Formats: sequence, structure tokens, C-alpha cells
Amino acid sequence: PGGTLYLGCTEPLEMVPAALETVFQSSYRRRKIDTPISSQKTLQQGFAATSTYYNPRAPSERIRVLIVDDSRTVRAALRHALETRGGFEVVADVESPKAARKILESKKIDVMTLDINMPEESGIAYLESVNTAGTMATHPPIVVVSSMNPEDADVFLRCAALGATAYIEKPANLTTASVAASLAETLAAAAGRPISTADRIANKASSICANDKLKSNSVTGTKKELELSKETKSFLTSAVRPIATRADAILIGSSTGGTVALGELFASFPADFPPVVVAQHIPDAFVATFVRNLKELTGKRVLIGHHGQQLERKHIYILPGTSHGKLARKPHLLLELDSGPAVNRHRPSVDVLFQSAVTLPRAENLVSMLLTGMGSDGALGLLALRQAGAVTVCQNKESSVVFGMPREGIECGAADYVLPLNRMAKSLFG
Repeated sequence: PGGTLYLGCTEPLEMVPAALETVFQSSYRRRKIDTPISSQKTLQQGFAATSTYYNPRAPSERIRVLIVDDSRTVRAALRHALETRGGFEVVADVESPKAARKILESKKIDVMTLDINMPEESGIAYLESVNTAGTMATHPPIVVVSSMNPEDADVFLRCAALGATAYIEKPANLTTASVAASLAETLAAAAGRPISTADRIANKASSICANDKLKSNSVTGTKKELELSKETKSFLTSAVRPIATRADAILIGSSTGGTVALGELFASFPADFPPVVVAQHIPDAFVATFVRNLKELTGKRVLIGHHGQQLERKHIYILPGTSHGKLARKPHLLLELDSGPAVNRHRPSVDVLFQSAVTLPRAENLVSMLLTGMGSDGALGLLALRQAGAVTVCQNKESSVVFGMPREGIECGAADYVLPLNRMAKSLFG
């Protein structure tokens, strides 16, 4: 304990367990984690209020926001919603991308909101211009705030493909407390300022809605490093064994960047694979278009999940945007839908999906994956699944559009493996 274990291999490993980090080519050591995990805290029902994100900051720590919308009324409402919560400084609110460019040249901006429908230059045109200039990597994160309807599905997916960090529906009433809280939390996460999952566990009992009954999943011990899982203990063997060979199902959670990442991942799947259930944060009006695009891109059987469906091999089930998804065995694996309240601000919630599988018979035969996304949804559910014996995977930082959800999973000790997107299919199936 406290020493350093070095393991050398003649070739780099295809899968490096999350509890190990690469020292140099073909050499690995135990990963250090600075954030403590509290002892004897319980995951309880009803996730904590979002106010934990927004304690007022000192002026130098405030999140600097640029608002871009052609409506003066909307700009004023967005400004009011942010400035009254504390922790934000609206540097400017402007009516066009042209005006926004001038602000970006002279002011430090942490995050920018962008409307889509503007007369001189649309939000899509602006995103395209940033991509054409090759400056998206250095541009402040862009959160699209715009009206939505089913006809806009392709626009939403195009925004995601062009690098928008998030897409918020512009509500009829921008002044309600819940709308202000959602806006503030999204912008804070986009700017890289969310509270960490490890801190959530340490500060209070957190919650995951899974069943009507409370489930206790203890996180024990204050740790400086990730525990070695059963896979890691024999990692020289497990690192070359396909981890989904005998899986009953694969559960995936994703958010920002997920619409693109899932297409790349599923296109690399073999012809035969276990049933896949996906909780992707996406407005319900856009789910049908997303599913159609995935079918065309991957050639796989992709469909919207329905209540009571028996899960079949070679099928990918995308949860609808109006319901949480849960797994049941009766005796075959079934998908159940629940229209209960949002969890972690989302419906479907990744945590709800993951937690529903924790107490299933043969939970150790599941593979669960947390992909690119903003926030922390899914991290605690992934931890509970790992404790139940399931194999858990987080996407690495380099291949994530937003390294939020997977980072939270890694930091709270939920990941067996941290993998780049382009090697996940090979790691799953060989």
C-alpha cells in the first residue's frame, strides 16, 4: 500500500483498466485520484437540488457569458435569469453573430448562448463558419438556446455535429425558477464548472430513482486511488479478452456529443451483438429522426424503445425523450418505461437505467458504458453497477466532445476501463 507497482508488457494493451494509468509506452501504474470518496454514504431516492452548483462566486470566479439572440426580450430574460442566481457575469448580450465576433475578439468569454433563427446570419451558419475557420477547439463552448419542433430535428442534430455543447429549448416563460435553474446548470457545466460526483457523495446522500423502494449502495472508505476491480487484478488476461463476449445486454448513457459518438460506435459493431439500450439526452421531438439517421449510418436494427419489449440480440433500443428506461427479467430481459419526474434534470436519465439493472439476477453479465456528455448523470448508477459485478467503461477525455459524465464516472471510482471511442467496439467484441 502506498508503493508504486509497475507492470511492463512487450506491446501496448488494447484496453487499459481505469485503475491503471500509462507511464510510458507499454508500462502502467496504479492511477492516483485526489478527490476523496466518503465513507458509508448511501445513494438515496430523489437527486439533490441543483442549487449546489451555484453558490455565489467571487467576481474573478464568475462564469462570463455572452448571449446572442435577435430578440431584445429574450436577451433581457436570459440576462435576468443568470444574474439573479449569482455566479454569472453577462459580459454582453448582442443581436447577431456579427456583433458576437467583435465581443469575442476583445473580451474573455467562458460560455456563449446562440439562437438558431436570426435574420442576418443563422446560428447554424455561425457554427459552420467557426468550423470552416478551424477555431472550434479554441472557441468558448456554445449552448444553443432556441425554439424546437419536430421539423427542427435535423437542425438539432446538425448543431451537435458542428460542435454545439448543448441545445436548450427556448421555453414560453423564461422567468420561472425551474427554467432559470436549468439554464444556469447547463451553462455552468458547459463552462466546466459543475460540482463533481465525488463531492456529491462526500457532501450529502445522493439519489437515483430506480424503483419505488430505496436501495442502499454503500461507498466505503476514504480513498486516494481507485480500487482494483476483479478485471484489473488479472488485467494481463482481461485486457486482451473481449469484454462483451458473454454479456446479456449493453447499457449506454450519453449526452452532449453522443448523437455523433453513437453512430461511430455502432457502425463498428459486428453483425451479432447483445441487445443494446441507450439513454441519450435528446428532446423527444428529435428521437425519431435520430433513430432513422442511426439506421442509415450503421446498417443496424435501431428502434425507439417501447414499454414491455423483450430485448433481442442484434437490436439497439433508443429510449424515448419522455420516459425513463428500466430493465426487468421475466424471465427474459424486458424494457420498461416510466414517465416519472426528471432525474438529474433528464428524462430519460442514465442513472435510472443503470440503477434499474443493479439488483437483476446475473447483473455481472451486463456491460455498462458512459460516453461523452455534460454533467454527471450516470456516474453513480455506473458505480452501483460496478459494485454489483458488471463490467463498466468510460470514454476517455481525448475522444469526448465534453468530458463531463465520463470524468465523473472515473473520479467516483465507477470505471473498470477508460477507452477511446474508436477502440470501444474492438474492446467489446475483439
